[in-house]
Amino acid sequence: MPVSKETFTSDNWTSTQKKLASNYVSGQNILITIEDDKFKKNELVTVDKIIIDKHNKQRVLLQDGRNLIISKYKNFEVGQLKNLEICKGEKIMTRMPSKNIANGDTFTVKKTDSDGNIITEEGVLIGSAEIFAYHAALLYILVFNNDQSSFHFLL
Repeated sequence: MPVSKETFTSDNWTSTQKKLASNYVSGQNILITIEDDKFKKNELVTVDKIIIDKHNKQRVLLQDGRNLIISKYKNFEVGQLKNLEICKGEKIMTRMPSKNIANGDTFTVKKTDSDGNIITEEGVLIGSAEIFAYHAALLYILVFNNDQSSFHFLL
């Protein structure tokens, strides 16, 4: 039985695109890829609006009230949330370690259960609550489609 999971897919913006506040729109999703003093690694944030600061510069205001520092463009990816159906035979590569899973481990999906857990061919249970809590991007899903592969951050 397939299970549907929310994923983040990067729009692959260039550094030039990321540095222009006018490129950002309300509702846009940002995945933090490098932790700093304001954001945690793998945190997902959403653009609220563009504001003008006291120095007459455009700033990207997030829905949680923080500002996205676009000069730190190497620290984040701009992208979209999509639902991805995970089925038997799909390849999964972990992004962050968990109890019995190391960063970079790869698995093949054997089946999914009604609770959203993934059981792998390798005998590992990837628990829905354990892995997908806190909106952290913990897994890559590698999907093969006509000899081309694409990566999704599983949230």
